[in-house]
Amino acid sequence: MLHTQNIKQLHRKTAKRRFADKLKAVLLLDDGFSCVEVGKILLLDDDTIRKYREQYVSFGAESLLKDNYKGTFCYLNTQQLELLNMHLEETTYSKSKGIIDWIKKEFGLCYSSSGIVSLLDRMGFVYKKPIPTPCKVDVKKQEKFIDEYNEL
Repeated sequence: MLHTQNIKQLHRKTAKRRFADKLKAVLLLDDGFSCVEVGKILLLDDDTIRKYREQYVSFGAESLLKDNYKGTFCYLNTQQLELLNMHLEETTYSKSKGIIDWIKKEFGLCYSSSGIVSLLDRMGFVYKKPIPTPCKVDVKKQEKFIDEYNEL
């Protein structure tokens, strides 16, 4: 019935776990396991396993390697994105919650944490973990160290 070798080869080449789980589900079903048993093995709902089986039967193993998730459109228009960009160039946030709050206050739009992270990524911003710095610094000692260092 199944082209087991073909599915195993696809499984080996698959980098994304959710696609690999789909292929494993089909292989386990072919080995005689029920949808409930496969669901327990893969920690998935048995209805999900049935969906994977139907997708395989209707469209083949390759269809299990496709992600049909489209995502949502950006809530902010071009002008709002420009304002956000200018604001972020001037203001540093240690957590995305502050940016979410600013957008809600300025534009009345609600973003989730994952949504704001995706938006910032598309805008070219990156998160860098803050590095702790000592609060009581002796400027004279630092200047002396720098002078001695430069003399080397």
